[in-house]
Amino acid sequence: MPWSRLDDTWYDHPKLMELPARLRNAGAGLRDRALSWSNRHLADGHVPNAVLRTLNCAPDLRAALIAVGLFHDEGTGVVIHDYTDYNETRAELLERRAKAAKAGRLGGLAKKRNASDPLSIEPIDPLAPASQSLPQSLAEPATNARPRNAPAIAPPPGRNARPVPSPVPSDSPSRENRSTTAEPRGPGLNGAERADIQALLDRGWKRVTAKQRSTLDEVLDRHDVTGPDWAARVIRNTPADADPLADVMAADRAWQAEQRERADREDARWAATKRAEAELAAGVLEALT
Repeated sequence: MPWSRLDDTWYDHPKLMELPARLRNAGAGLRDRALSWSNRHLADGHVPNAVLRTLNCAPDLRAALIAVGLFHDEGTGVVIHDYTDYNETRAELLERRAKAAKAGRLGGLAKKRNASDPLSIEPIDPLAPASQSLPQSLAEPATNARPRNAPAIAPPPGRNARPVPSPVPSDSPSRENRSTTAEPRGPGLNGAERADIQALLDRGWKRVTAKQRSTLDEVLDRHDVTGPDWAARVIRNTPADADPLADVMAADRAWQAEQRERADREDARWAATKRAEAELAAGVLEALT
């Protein structure tokens, strides 16, 4: 969202004070609204006559602002005086946004490639052969590759790598029922499990699969940092014979519906306020003219 700049001497600017007293406040308000419109639409200070009419600009007020030099007439509209001296132009704003977006992408790639960041290390698949169990960034060169069935070798001391997990017991029923080291949201504070995962374990679950964690992550991505505690409360309140994950998803859908209704109410209240302000401004301008 671009922001318009307003000089702190605007309230008694010499050009503003040249306006007749009865038009001064209306002129200041019109100029500020025109400034806001132009900035929002990246129009570089240009405001069409059609827009001025929607801003309740009476002909005499438009003429007065042009006469004192706050607006410059261009026939089909006006140009706000010195707009580009104090506000970003369309080209400058788009260039700044492009640089910020590029910097964000590069920063994200750098973080992912930084092996010193524990969160950026590729997850280890406990079912992969020993020669493939290390992340790519920590894998041995091909010339020193171990035989496919050779036991896993721990990384040399001092290297920032996760220990290679022990093989999963052969009596595990299936891969889906095995835990995984890949955990997008990570554990809670001090290495403890997140509140929602711990709530499932407290219900008697022996493990939480990667698919189940992914389901919880997808829901909690829509909530703030209190999301795990919120999900934990839902899980603890789920009856013993019901699916707690299904209850979390249902509670999330209800929460989303409540947020949409709240946003709709705010939009309706805002629209009503703007209509009332427009009617009041129209009445004031009509009385002044």
